[in-house]
Amino acid sequence: MVRKTQNTGLTLIETMVTIALVMVMIVGVAEFRAFSSSNVRKADVQITSTRLALLLLEDWKAQSGSSDYDPVPVFSSQLDIAKSSDGPAVPDGFIRAGYHRRIIADGVYYYATLSYKEATANELRTLNVAVASVAGYGEGTVSSTDQSARLTTYVR
Repeated sequence: MVRKTQNTGLTLIETMVTIALVMVMIVGVAEFRAFSSSNVRKADVQITSTRLALLLLEDWKAQSGSSDYDPVPVFSSQLDIAKSSDGPAVPDGFIRAGYHRRIIADGVYYYATLSYKEATANELRTLNVAVASVAGYGEGTVSSTDQSARLTTYVR
């Protein structure tokens, strides 16, 4: 009589393959989390840039788009805002309103540029606000490749 033996359990090879698959899954999940965290931070900075641009633009519009509008005294009690030597570029055909501004919000440095286009007899005055943050979100020089938000409106 031939006796059959029935193997139960896992072999060493099966165990090693399982461990390798689990390790690949762990590394994949960790990379996905890091990638997601980075994108969430970028989105948060972009949303804040847009909100700051909207805040500046709406207040400037409330001042009838005055060419000497200065948001620093208006918002200095609520924001860390100051004059800056750097900011986003002024669009073609626009005139920069004063100097650039630096705004610090949630530890991120934002740079704002206000510009306008003079109205002709049949046109409205065009107001433009651009807010940008440099790569790394700290102090630096704004380049054309940095994240920015640009909003435009019109006033009489």
